[in-house]
Amino acid sequence: MEPGKCVMLTPDFLHTLSNQEALKLAGLIDVIPVRDQMIPMQGKRPAADAAPVKLYHRLRPGSANVLLEGKTPTDLTAVLTETRHESGCSVFTVNLGTFNERDFEAIREVLLAPHPVSWISYSQPWISRIRNSLLKPLGLRLDAQGRIGFNLYGQSEFVIHNFNDSTVQVSIAGTNIEKFSLQKQNTCEDLAVNNGVSILEAGKREVIWLTAMSKSDSRNPGSAETRNWNCEVSPSEHKSVVDKHTGARLIYATTAKSKDLNLYFDLNCWFQDLSMMIFYSDRSGRQELYGYLTETGEIVRLQNPADGPAAFATADYQSRDIYTIRNNTIYNWNVNISRPDPSKPSVVRINEDHIAAAPTGTHFFQSLTESA
Repeated sequence: MEPGKCVMLTPDFLHTLSNQEALKLAGLIDVIPVRDQMIPMQGKRPAADAAPVKLYHRLRPGSANVLLEGKTPTDLTAVLTETRHESGCSVFTVNLGTFNERDFEAIREVLLAPHPVSWISYSQPWISRIRNSLLKPLGLRLDAQGRIGFNLYGQSEFVIHNFNDSTVQVSIAGTNIEKFSLQKQNTCEDLAVNNGVSILEAGKREVIWLTAMSKSDSRNPGSAETRNWNCEVSPSEHKSVVDKHTGARLIYATTAKSKDLNLYFDLNCWFQDLSMMIFYSDRSGRQELYGYLTETGEIVRLQNPADGPAAFATADYQSRDIYTIRNNTIYNWNVNISRPDPSKPSVVRINEDHIAAAPTGTHFFQSLTESA
């Protein structure tokens, strides 16, 4: 667990574990199964045509802070709690449930939901409270009614999916965001930010792609200038083991507690000479491009920290070049790797060339790939 991260737990998970350490982590005394307790929202029961809002567990908070609670026929019960781990990580327990094996067996079904999911009928204040408690560590806020999906791709790319059969207003805000670039139905436009908040209309069943433009990236994304910088190089953390069944040597390139992700299968991540493998990591506090030096095992932060996040990357398998997109503009990074002094870290320097900005009214939507 790391500062700025969050962990989400559910009562089903905690009850199944029956582990005091897990309860302590959640800041709870106990998790007690109950039979279909209905929660009146804002003092009223749900409308007759709404799915019943039910709870299947009662949470007994200990050190946890209760962020949201519902009134059952007999008392109040926690719906959302938060506690802070000693590492600085936030641990949330969300009193939501879906279905278990018994629910499916009761209707002899294996695919279709046994009954409507209750929590999508929560009122907007309740849903926003749950959403934004989880988004807060990421510096984001989203306010909208239920049935609005919000998917994050790195630190600057988001997808909003309206699952409603009507137009819904959505407001979004983020720390250090100057503006959003919005793409829907093959059109692209800038979304104004007023007092830190942007408001958009999501049409019936509409999918909207948003790109956040950071205030810290003050350069003109369409500039044709060439830049260069020296990369941060960290010591090796790789681990080598021998598979006991095959005798093959396995190398774990990264072993840190960060979230490290390989490139998608049809995107090349290796240089021609196998000197570097590129990957994504959030070890800097945001998802960025990193490199693994095969000769030394060192980890290289390829991203210039002063720029907005670069994404949609692929490596040129015939050279030491990386092609990536930042702020709706394609760049080429030529990577120079040297180690003049074996007693010191390797030196990795990037020369960046601007290739092309997306035409006005358009938006780069997918990764750069040779198979497209």
